[in-house]
Amino acid sequence: MSKAGNKIFRFFIRPLLLFCVLSSCAEAIEDDRAIAFRDDCAITLGDFQITQEKLLSAGWVSVGVDAHSELNAVMSYAKNLDAKLLEVSSYSYYQKSINTDEMFLVLTHVPTQGAFVNGCYLYDFDATKADASKVIEEWLGEPPTETLFHPDLIQQRKWVSPKSLPKMATVRVGLVFEGGSVAEDIGFSGAMWAATAIAN
Repeated sequence: MSKAGNKIFRFFIRPLLLFCVLSSCAEAIEDDRAIAFRDDCAITLGDFQITQEKLLSAGWVSVGVDAHSELNAVMSYAKNLDAKLLEVSSYSYYQKSINTDEMFLVLTHVPTQGAFVNGCYLYDFDATKADASKVIEEWLGEPPTETLFHPDLIQQRKWVSPKSLPKMATVRVGLVFEGGSVAEDIGFSGAMWAATAIAN
């Protein structure tokens, strides 16, 4: 292989092949976890109280932060970033079985720059592959703004200010690989779906 060909393989083809292997390049038609994230939380995220009610009506059960060790760890990491912000923020935690797998969800209401931002974070701590479906992309009606892939660390699709949802700030779908430095830093591994929206 020529030097130019070798560089193309190293920097473009090999990462793509790794991404396909780790995320099952054959995209799933749908993912029930992504559907739950969209329908139970993200669609109404602008209204904190309505989203709380919707989660309960969809079968999510309110739990404490200690319901799972990794949920506790990632929240400790987040709260340690800004202890003062914690004092004026609201957090609620939920658990639900989806296709026999236990999911955990965090709903947040956080003040920032004179307004409140609501957040929805769904975790599958047992997952070893990212959601490869088109559920979120089709809902938002546009491709990701950014994609991130670091083998053995993290992979992510991210949408910033999607045009179809003016109050939605960000939406992320990704995976934190078990045993990597990112997992060690933030306290969890597995699949995650996340959204933030300006509160109504």
